[in-house]
Amino acid sequence: MPNKKLREVPEDNTGLAKLPKDVRNKMGFMKEGGATKTKGVKAPDGFHWMKKQGGGYNLMRHTGKFKGHKGASLTADFSIQERHKK
Repeated sequence: MPNKKLREVPEDNTGLAKLPKDVRNKMGFMKEGGATKTKGVKAPDGFHWMKKQGGGYNLMRHTGKFKGHKGASLTADFSIQERHKK
């Protein structure tokens, strides 16, 4: 949910706090600081990002010119956390 301001979970709404983070974020609520923006990060020269199953990225070395393939990218989007966890 990039570039959308997330609201804090109201203390009196205990059911909302029990939902998975992704579900809360889609509903416009945050937990643990709330990611509100993303930043594309370029891979270093000679490397590319490989998307991991279940989320996240690994760096993979390549030789010569980068050839795109499934799960590969020269940039990876990371969430920016606006504040510390409570």
